[in-house]
Amino acid sequence: SVRFCAFYSFVAAKYIRIPNMQVPEDITTHHTVKEMVTVANEYCVYLETAENKSMEGVLKFAGTILPLLYLKGSLLPGVEVEYPEANERFVTEEEWERVFQMLRDKFGATDEFWIIDPQHINETEPLKASLAENLSDIYQDMKDFVLLYQKDTLAALGLPGDQHTVKAAPYQQHP
Repeated sequence: SVRFCAFYSFVAAKYIRIPNMQVPEDITTHHTVKEMVTVANEYCVYLETAENKSMEGVLKFAGTILPLLYLKGSLLPGVEVEYPEANERFVTEEEWERVFQMLRDKFGATDEFWIIDPQHINETEPLKASLAENLSDIYQDMKDFVLLYQKDTLAALGLPGDQHTVKAAPYQQHP
C-alpha cells in the first residue's frame, strides 16, 4: 500500500518532526512500529522455513498472518519522506526467486488464480495471477522493512540525523 511504502521510506531516515501528534520524536520506538516489525519478521521467518511445511500449513499461516500484517500496516503513522533515495533494498533477486520457486512448487497447480484488475487496459477481462508471486512480493517488502529497521542507516552513512529529517503527515482515517 502507499501508506506502508511511505512508512518504509521513512524508516530509512529514523528522525522526524510530528506536528499535532503525541508520538515520540524517534517514531521507530513507537509501539505500533515495533508491532509491525514483529509481525513482518514472523512472516519472513516462516516463509524462509516453509520448505519443510505442508501446503495446507502455509495456506493456514498466510490466512492468519496476512490480515494481521494489513491491520498493523494500517496503524502505522503517515509520514512524508524528504529523502526517498535513503531507501535501501536488501532482498536480492536470487533470494526472492528461491522463496517464489519453493512456494510455486509447494502450491503446484493451485498456485494460479484469476483476478479482475481495474487498472488493466481491459478492466473486465480476467487476468491470471500467482499466489506464490504475491506472497514472495510481500516477503520481499517485509524483509526489506525488517532489515532496514534493524540497520542504523544514519550512522552507517556517517550523517547527522537532521540531514534525513522526515515530517509526519497529519493523521487521517483510512476507509
